[in-house]
Amino acid sequence: MEQFLLISNAFAAGSIGGGLPESASPYMSLIPWVVIFAIFYVVMIMPQMRKQKKHKTFLEGLKKGDKVVTLGGIIGTIESISNTTVMLRIAENCKIKILKDTIAGFKTEEE
Repeated sequence: MEQFLLISNAFAAGSIGGGLPESASPYMSLIPWVVIFAIFYVVMIMPQMRKQKKHKTFLEGLKKGDKVVTLGGIIGTIESISNTTVMLRIAENCKIKILKDTIAGFKTEEE
């Protein structure tokens, strides 16, 4: 029975000094959340937005004759291009129609 009294006293003693002082603003507890969100935004969201913007400008600059690589690893030359699709020549008499968004980048000579 004495053991339970010691535990109860320990919990009661811990709650005396805990919490915010009465003079502190309730908005002070929001500051850590704002800081966490700001760090998350700078580390995760901003780089992703930059990457999407860079890819969008890349896709807008595509033209007939560009050698490109798709996300699936297909290498080909652009034969024709529309708003959403691209006709890609992958062999002498072999053309495929792909979505414009699936183009990953230009084909470099070292590949």
